[in-house]
This record gives sequence, structure tokens and C-alpha cells, in this order.
Amino acid sequence: MHQNWPTGRTTGFDKTSVGLKYEAYRDNRNEALVSIGLAWGIGHSGSVATGADAPHTLQPGVFVGKGFGDLPDQLSWLRPFAVTASFVDEIPIGTGGRALAPSLANGGFETVLSPAVETLHWGISIQYSTLYLTNRFNGGAPKEEPLNQLVPLVEFRFDSPRGQYMAATANPGFAYVAVTWQEQQR
Repeated sequence: MHQNWPTGRTTGFDKTSVGLKYEAYRDNRNEALVSIGLAWGIGHSGSVATGADAPHTLQPGVFVGKGFGDLPDQLSWLRPFAVTASFVDEIPIGTGGRALAPSLANGGFETVLSPAVETLHWGISIQYSTLYLTNRFNGGAPKEEPLNQLVPLVEFRFDSPRGQYMAATANPGFAYVAVTWQEQQR
């Protein structure tokens, strides 16, 4: 993580999480998917500089996705689009951690205690599959055309800590989808 503050820049790793995800519902014909997951945020595995020195957390979540490839011909221009959403509740187990906070008084940073706060992380993404632009689309995996395996996307992410102000970001990027793996850049 890289953070720019009026008093300087901080850099460090976010907290490490280990999780399991289960595909609860899939409808290939209608391009719909629902998954549930549970993750464990490993306490104090992140950097104090980025505010990620936090306690252990449990992170139950629900993830949904809907593609529009099943739309009728009169709406065929919408077929390349897909929408995903996620809702993850981060529940702290233990007390808070430490963080660096910008200090306008001395023009630098100071270490402060960061309380453990339950936070709802949620968001949506809008994606555009370039595979639908080819006449080679047959419903299967992309073949030999790397540019048609790119999926431009915009992710809207919201963090809602209990009793505090919500933070929101818009993150443009793309995903490269191959037969056996996927990479996402933001």
C-alpha cells in the first residue's frame, strides 16, 4: 500500500488474510453466480505505517455476479457487460493496533493507537468483456487472442466502520482472463 499525505508518504503491507470461498449457486446459462466466504485476518501482520497493524479478524462475506450475455437481441449491445458485488463484515477479535498519523503540528508522522472497529467492506464492479466483440465467440474460453481476454472494469469500493465516516474509492483497472488463471490490475 502507498499512501500520500500532506506531510509525506507512507508505504507498507496490508494485513494478511487467509480464507475459504464456497460457490453456493451457479447458473451458466443466465451468467449468474453467488458465493459465500469466510476469511481470517492475521493480527499484526500488516504495517504500522499504513494503519494495518490490527488485531485478528473474522471476515464472513457474500459475493454475487451477473453477466448480461443472456439478453435478447434488441439489447445485444449490453451483452459484454457484467456486474459484481461483494459484502464482507470484518469483525475484530481483540484490541486495537498502532498506526502512523500525519501531524500538521510537526510536519511529520506520529504513532497513534488505532481502535478495533467492526467494518463493513462492500462494493460493486462494472466489467466489459471484449470477447463479445469477436465473431469467434462460441460461449467457450478465449482462444489465441490475448487482447480479447482483457476485461476493463471499474470497481467502486466502500468501507463503513461502525460509528465512523464511510470511505469510498473508484478504482479503474482490467483483468486478464486465461483458461487456468486470472490476473487483476488496479
